[in-house]
Amino acid sequence: MTNVAMVESIESQNGTKLIIFSSGQKVQMKYEEVREQFYPMMIKVMRRTNLQSDYNKVEEDDFMQILELELWKAFEQYDPDTGYCFSTYIFNKLRKGKRDATYSRYSQKNQHAGLVSLDAPLNAEGMQLSDVYEDEAASIDDLDFQALVTLIKGNLTEDEKEIFKMVVDVKNHSVQNYADKHNISRQGANQRLNKLKLKLRALINEQYLDIK
Repeated sequence: MTNVAMVESIESQNGTKLIIFSSGQKVQMKYEEVREQFYPMMIKVMRRTNLQSDYNKVEEDDFMQILELELWKAFEQYDPDTGYCFSTYIFNKLRKGKRDATYSRYSQKNQHAGLVSLDAPLNAEGMQLSDVYEDEAASIDDLDFQALVTLIKGNLTEDEKEIFKMVVDVKNHSVQNYADKHNISRQGANQRLNKLKLKLRALINEQYLDIK
């Protein structure tokens, strides 16, 4: 589907959509406006990915067409009622586009057992294990992932490291267990967890994706 067809399809069906930014700002935007806002991010993803390989680079036009499709899907599927900021939502979509564009390059490595599980949603907000949790297979297939893990680990206090376990391993580190351990209410534990999530989203947007 061409860019023009994407725009016409979205605008004929949905018109504008409320977009929530990481700053909390809410703006009613058309797809063209969203594309203009996030196109630099797409360019950065494409070029950073190609720089990781000295051979078998993906043609830029082909790469961008895949990312354009993911941006279109993100705009069409995004639900502002969740309160989930669009920049983090599109981050996950572009990661998928990146995997699709480079699939042939890493097809054998992608058969590594357990890799698919990295894309499983951790919660209703769409945060994925592959966004925050280090895995040997992921570090092989996605060098950007290492930078993200390093960024997150370097910005966690000792107290936050314990809270962070609830994000990546809720089965063994539940909110209730944390509340009991620290003699606080479940609501209080949830407040600390949500505060950390907001911090991580802002960190990723500003220092990893260069979105202010």
